[in-house]
Amino acid sequence: MVGEGDFEKQTEKSFENIEHVLDDIGATWDHVVKLVIYTTKPEKSKTIAKIKHRFLNGVPSPAKTTIGIAGLADPRCFIEIEATVVM
Repeated sequence: MVGEGDFEKQTEKSFENIEHVLDDIGATWDHVVKLVIYTTKPEKSKTIAKIKHRFLNGVPSPAKTTIGIAGLADPRCFIEIEATVVM
């Protein structure tokens, strides 16, 4: 568990994980057409946006849906991000 109790660290790690997968498949953030963000803390949307913009680094933002949820499979987790990639 990375960032237990720390929403910002968990969000950063989620975007890092997506970036690693993009690298592994030879894609970039330009190939991401949609993000679905599940979070137990939807009130932290400004934090999510700040981190997302840092990772996208000037790439136009893909479509995004943020869904507030009661919990994730691991109750220590605050956020899960799904990325749809088109190459």
